[in-house]
Order: sequence, then C-alpha cells, then structure tokens
Amino acid sequence: MHYAWRVLLFSLISSVATSANVAVFKYDGSRQCERDSGTSLEAMQKRELKGIKVIKSSKQPDGNMRASVCGGKTGLMNVYEISEKDLNKAEKRGFKKLPPP
Repeated sequence: MHYAWRVLLFSLISSVATSANVAVFKYDGSRQCERDSGTSLEAMQKRELKGIKVIKSSKQPDGNMRASVCGGKTGLMNVYEISEKDLNKAEKRGFKKLPPP
C-alpha cells in the first residue's frame, strides 16, 4: 500500500480510536463492473467478527493503482475499529491490523 494512503487511512481511523483500540481490515472481494459484488460491512461483521465488539466500521480503498478492467479487483477494504484485546482473535480470522503511518 502506498505510504500516503496508509497515512490517510490511519488518520481517518485513529481520529476516533483510543489507545486501547486498533483498526483491522479485510478486503471485501468486490470486482470492477460487477454491481453489488463484494461483502458488505454488516455481513462481514456478522459472519466473521462474531463475538468481537466493533466500535466503528468503514469501507476504504487500499490506495493501490489497478488496471481498469471488468472483473478486476477494486481494492476496497472493510475496516473495523475493535478493542486491542480482540486483535489476536481478529487476526486468526484473517483480518490484518491497519499499519501505522
């Protein structure tokens, strides 16, 4: 991920995060030219973060350049702010911690 995008994403998430919270993300799987493709924030939270309290969620681009081609990945991520104590659980479910700037 480009550094500038990381800084922007982290600043957006950390503006409401406390020191006891972290931002985690997982790609939503959406594809270019495929309307309604990908997993919604709500569906991913319900299915994959069950038992983990989500403080805030948002859909964010990863900042990487991609070829414009139907069927290509969009690079959209579902980002969730969770308690730092739940980070290990989220990582075991395939989520990654949003890197600091």
